Amino acid sequence: MNFVYSALLSTGLALLSHQPGPSRVGTCFSADSAADVIAWIRAVATHTDQASAQQRTLMRLPHVRESDVAYVADERICQSVLGEYNKYSGTRDATTGVESPPSRQVYVVQVGAVHAVTDPTKTYGGFLIWVTTDYCFRMLAHALG
Repeated sequence: MNFVYSALLSTGLALLSHQPGPSRVGTCFSADSAADVIAWIRAVATHTDQASAQQRTLMRLPHVRESDVAYVADERICQSVLGEYNKYSGTRDATTGVESPPSRQVYVVQVGAVHAVTDPTKTYGGFLIWVTTDYCFRMLAHALG
């Protein structure tokens, strides 16, 4: 019995010592690593040039003021959008045909009443894969950006 207890204790300590750092806790990526993502979405959502307007149309984002763009760090929201993101962001390896694993964490940026969601580890042709959801977390669009 003493051996089992020691084995469980050492296994538990080993697991604790390998916990992810603060930027990978939970379903939301840490806001401290989101500056580029926020800046890109803010530019798309607020600028009036033709390229931004076209990207808003593709992503079904509203044209808003800068104050209407905010990073979301609420775990409940990140968990709610994760399923929709995984459903619509899948890619396959071009050589093997193997599907990419589902995301475990996402960046979520609120743009007016919608959420723009991405996982920086999932790209296609060098672009991030974005999924936009409504306030009920239903997919509005999926696009590259």
